[in-house]
Amino acid sequence: MWQMNPQAPLFELTSIDFGYAASPVFRGLSLTVEAGQSVCLVGPGACGKSTLLKLAIGLLRPQSGEVYYKGRALSHFSRAERVQLARELGVCLQNSGLFDSRSCEENLAFVLREHTSATPAHIKRQVREAMESVGLGGNESAFVHELSGGMKKRLGIARAFLLRPQVVLLDDPTAGLDPITSRQIIDLIVEFKQRLDLALFVITSDPPKAFEMADRILLLANGEILADGPAQQLKEASGGPLHRFLRGLAPT
Repeated sequence: MWQMNPQAPLFELTSIDFGYAASPVFRGLSLTVEAGQSVCLVGPGACGKSTLLKLAIGLLRPQSGEVYYKGRALSHFSRAERVQLARELGVCLQNSGLFDSRSCEENLAFVLREHTSATPAHIKRQVREAMESVGLGGNESAFVHELSGGMKKRLGIARAFLLRPQVVLLDDPTAGLDPITSRQIIDLIVEFKQRLDLALFVITSDPPKAFEMADRILLLANGEILADGPAQQLKEASGGPLHRFLRGLAPT
């Protein structure tokens, strides 16, 4: 396993260039996420928020620049290190990344079988507890394609937090949900964060929701971070790009 630098940020992206064909997304973007922080990334649609998350966890590789996890460049990770990284990250992408043709229980049990040596009985108990923790108790045998959008989000969150990771990354966890279900999802995320004391990196297109989940807000637009600071401080600020975005205006 890599030698960790206890002084290093949990994540560090330095001078990242990335784009698709002739369309650049980022040019020289840099940011850090410290251990234990709750960070929300907000910004206009199609500004690269999901791309940034995928770069941070190694699903995409920058064309130049480097991504570090605990002080070590992801590009230098061995296969064994990538397996360990997968265990330390809890991830829920926009589509939840669930196996539609499998039951809820099988979706969660798969993670435990892949990353732990738990016995079948222990796995079954952990799955049941995880389902109950997100209000899905009794639905273990239901197939994912039978679930509502809100239930799928809950299951995806249960899986993201299942291994007690060091950081959980959530891509627009309330997208497409009604206000009541969105409220329930936000409450779940905040509860897990407080109970497990881990880092949180959440993408959302809805800044008011970001202020409820995070202690630090980042505003991404035009390929760069236009605002970065404590959530309460930015919320109370009367000017700047985030204030414009909150008013429904272009942040630049």
